[in-house]
Amino acid sequence: MFGDAASGGGAGELRLPTVAVWNLSEQMAHENEAFGFYFSSHPISQFGQIAASHGAKTYLETIDCGPIPEGSRKSGSLAAMVQAVKWRQSKRGNRFVQAEFSDASGQFQASCFDEAVCAELAEWAKTNECLLINVEMDLPAGEEIPRIAIRSAKRLAGLVANSSFRMMLDIDRAEAFHHLQHLILPLTGGRGEIVANATTADGKAAQIMLRRRYRLDLELVEKIKAIEGIAKVEMAPIKPQLASVH
Repeated sequence: MFGDAASGGGAGELRLPTVAVWNLSEQMAHENEAFGFYFSSHPISQFGQIAASHGAKTYLETIDCGPIPEGSRKSGSLAAMVQAVKWRQSKRGNRFVQAEFSDASGQFQASCFDEAVCAELAEWAKTNECLLINVEMDLPAGEEIPRIAIRSAKRLAGLVANSSFRMMLDIDRAEAFHHLQHLILPLTGGRGEIVANATTADGKAAQIMLRRRYRLDLELVEKIKAIEGIAKVEMAPIKPQLASVH
């Protein structure tokens, strides 16, 4: 690189190795394998919209929800990834589990005493499933962090499969439509719809329904954000409309 050109020694061409481009899920998996935690995002983030629609909060938001009076319990919902489950036995001889969870705000433990839910958690921990968990919390005397007991749990992927989503885009360049079409055409067969806000040639605002029945997820959101000419991308569950009764 710093050799003398006059010496006549020709420098070889510098070639960088070709490496595979990871998508967001692959990148997170490699980060966790190498470092034990995530840099780019957390797997639970892909379910942010559906989790929010069910009232789920992060672990930090949940334990920061205010004081819990002694002898009382407070309920709540969390979205978190189950990472490990250990079976335990109570003083009365009943089996229960202590499960380890994580979300974007940190790691935490929760107990479950329902035999059926315990069995599901044990299976889901094998594949690190992202869950919506309904919990009850109490604060033992002398403790600062509430104990968490799981009452029920559902796979967020299952909730997504049974929900409809709407993606809203702001497009300020006509050529962005071509790139968007190329990206979403293979994704038909889902339950989502895409709506684009654009400006016509005469300066008027227009809302365009591109098509219904798309398979929408966080990976797609990130890819669309990278398209030049698309300024904003938002996705949220479509809430069912109640028909009026006369």
